[in-house]
Amino acid sequence: MLSTITIYCTSCDNQNCCVAPVYNYYISAQKDGAAWGASPANSKMSATGDTITVMGTSDDIPSKVMGFRFKYTGTGKYVLKGENGFYYYSIGPSSFMNNFTIDSAAAESYAIVEKFDRAGNSVSGTFSLRLIRSPDTLVNTFNHVSFLNGKFKVTLHN
Repeated sequence: MLSTITIYCTSCDNQNCCVAPVYNYYISAQKDGAAWGASPANSKMSATGDTITVMGTSDDIPSKVMGFRFKYTGTGKYVLKGENGFYYYSIGPSSFMNNFTIDSAAAESYAIVEKFDRAGNSVSGTFSLRLIRSPDTLVNTFNHVSFLNGKFKVTLHN
């Protein structure tokens, strides 16, 4: 197997043939200290055009969804509270288990919008989320999760 990969990567005329492609849209962070990424396909702008929801879905089984929302007023920092940050494992298209919201006792959770392109329906920036299971009633399970040093660039759908 290793020899097949070596031959494949060294036999190309193009020096970048074995370099992973860079995707235009992404959500990535350090989830509890480990690299984490998700598809941003479900990110959206509200029908009124003032609320942005950045949402990513991982390819894990069960699927995991992380996101945050804020009322957009311009580029800058948005402090997130309560249900404005979320994370959950989904069992099916409409059922949830392990629902997490912003941990108000932890360090600040926030999103920083660095660029918003209304014509291109995209937004990009950074974020940090510190979340707690809601309700925090399950014993012998992890009750906190954090997404730190996060970066996002997403298209916004209606």
